[in-house]
Amino acid sequence: MKLSRRAFLHLASGAAALPAISRLAGAQAYAVRPVTVIEPFGVSSVPDITIRIMAPRLSELLGQPVIVENVVDAGGQIDASRVARGAPDGYHLLIGTSSSQAFSQTLFKKPLYDATADFTPIILSAEQPMMLVTSEALPVENLQDFIAYVRKNQSRMKYGSLAGTGSVNHITCALSNQAIATRTTLIDLNQYGQ
Repeated sequence: MKLSRRAFLHLASGAAALPAISRLAGAQAYAVRPVTVIEPFGVSSVPDITIRIMAPRLSELLGQPVIVENVVDAGGQIDASRVARGAPDGYHLLIGTSSSQAFSQTLFKKPLYDATADFTPIILSAEQPMMLVTSEALPVENLQDFIAYVRKNQSRMKYGSLAGTGSVNHITCALSNQAIATRTTLIDLNQYGQ
């Protein structure tokens, strides 16, 4: 049985299909060389941890090395555009998030790629809830206290984003600023190293 790359990727999309893939992998033309998965959100990010958990099993099923490449960029946009412009052969995959696949399409007048037309979703691998946490030293007990504190001290307050401008972290904080009518400052934590 000859299995096309697209059919193989669709099978891989479900965790229940993983045992079946191992039986089919030997009979297909796909994965005759290493597969690179581009993860543009940094070491120890949710996307990074997710693919590093999946990579050894994928490598075993494909019979080829699965290489995880970390390149932190502007919310995943630069690496997503690199994958979008690459050969559609399944050997360069992207760990996409709402940053690279949704925000990038609405934040910029001329996005670097079309997230709908240039990519084929393979699997929803993780969901990442957002939480607001503060230092124990901050004199707040609840959300209302926090909002009052931010309003009073907004000129001194900063929020950081390792994933960069347009990332989930950045957009969440920017929307929070808008919702409570404040202006805190974004700092790019990548300038300090990871």
